[in-house]
Amino acid sequence: MSDRQEAKRATNGAIRSEQVIHRVEFAVPGSDTRVSKTYRLRAPTLGKLLDSEFPERRHLLSPWLRQQETAMVYAETGVGKSMFAASVALAVAGGGEFLGWRPKLREGERGYRVLYVDGEMHIQDIQDRMRVLIKAVPGVDLEAARGTSRSLRGSTRSLGRSSHRSPIRAGCSST
Repeated sequence: MSDRQEAKRATNGAIRSEQVIHRVEFAVPGSDTRVSKTYRLRAPTLGKLLDSEFPERRHLLSPWLRQQETAMVYAETGVGKSMFAASVALAVAGGGEFLGWRPKLREGERGYRVLYVDGEMHIQDIQDRMRVLIKAVPGVDLEAARGTSRSLRGSTRSLGRSSHRSPIRAGCSST
């Protein structure tokens, strides 16, 4: 069973619990129309949470970035956030090293799947940066990185719309 299947089984089985229903109503700007939407959120009780067992999450960059985690990079404009994120993506996708951090790969693995999302830069600028960084990130297996990483430029799309999230789902789905 894959790590992804194990995680899905753990979260769908052991921790399934009461659903919290939240209803939101709002007015559509510029009209008299009101919209109502219901959201369902699964929230485990403390008992169910404490009794649950989860599969071990592997380190994408040891020791700080593990599977199913998110990280936020914040800094002033122009200090290198995009270069940092792209370098992390290349190291994870190609099994390389970034600032002394390396992915923990199993025997025969060359990298993890990565989805690099940028909401501002033009795709050609992302391409130019990746070409420079491939040479700068030590130990990157270029063949593995080319096959496991995807880029999504989102400046013209709102990720709040379901139809615009489908490319992300496709990029993250099992191959």
